Amino acid sequence: MGAVWRSTRLERLALAGVGLLVALAGCSLVIGVGGISGGGDAGDEGDAGGGGCDCLPPVPPGWSVVALSAATTDPCPDGYGDASDLVVDPMLGPASCACICTVTTPPTCTSGTVVEGYSYGTTCADASANQLQANDGGCTDYSFSGLAPLHDIQGPSPSGGACSAEKSRTLPAGGSAGRACAAQAGTLSGCAAGGTCAQAVAAPFEVCIAQPGAVACPQGFARAHSAGASLADTRDCTDCTCGAPTATCDGTLSWYADAGCANLLATAPADDACHPTASAGVVAASYQYAATPQGVTCTPGSPSTPTGDASLVSPTTICCR
Repeated sequence: MGAVWRSTRLERLALAGVGLLVALAGCSLVIGVGGISGGGDAGDEGDAGGGGCDCLPPVPPGWSVVALSAATTDPCPDGYGDASDLVVDPMLGPASCACICTVTTPPTCTSGTVVEGYSYGTTCADASANQLQANDGGCTDYSFSGLAPLHDIQGPSPSGGACSAEKSRTLPAGGSAGRACAAQAGTLSGCAAGGTCAQAVAAPFEVCIAQPGAVACPQGFARAHSAGASLADTRDCTDCTCGAPTATCDGTLSWYADAGCANLLATAPADDACHPTASAGVVAASYQYAATPQGVTCTPGSPSTPTGDASLVSPTTICCR
């Protein structure tokens, strides 16, 4: 928070060696001491700011009375001043990291070898095979003998393609922009013996006490807020990588009577299963293999991992009842 309390007239008189006894029936005089700057003189007439007395438990030495609005930066209430804008209760844990893989170029299913299994028997168990080039799906001239009555076609696996990688960073949710206002000196009274009388405030403010640093709250002030002037935050995620895309291929082999793939004779799915073939015994002069990648996804490579950390600048502990 970095703010330093300004000396009040009581403190200046004390430094000058002048003794001052403040005697209020059962009430402690509220002045600012510690890390949030305060103002006002002890000689102010009446209540500090005109409101009632908010009786606090005894405030230990080193702690300062403040009015805290943990989630707004509203103007300071009467009896309080020298506003300090704060980051209140931030989540300081590491970032959550993920790697987002996007297909930029799909793989191809028509690069490589098509295995044309064919059989003249009653099953494909004793099938022979031709090794045909998928030829990127183009028409390919080939001298076939008469088409067999059964075919078992196996197409090439998907190949190639590319994926892009992008890291994703999510910081822990929590924390707010708040404001603390230092109590001004006043002459409120009315608390039981040992209590500290502070100027009452209305929502969104509440009366609390503050001390610089990360310290434990004293008795009677159970709710702790971690606050600071700002957040020093270097949390990030490392870059990541993605592997080549994966897919399945649904392909079909077609035979043609001519050399230019114009007169279709028969087709068979490339599913590595035995299928009957139309136009059995007819001589084919060309073929064409067509296939489309299905279910294309990218596989992660190296993950994105958290780096850096976060901490409060000029940390202050604020304790409320």
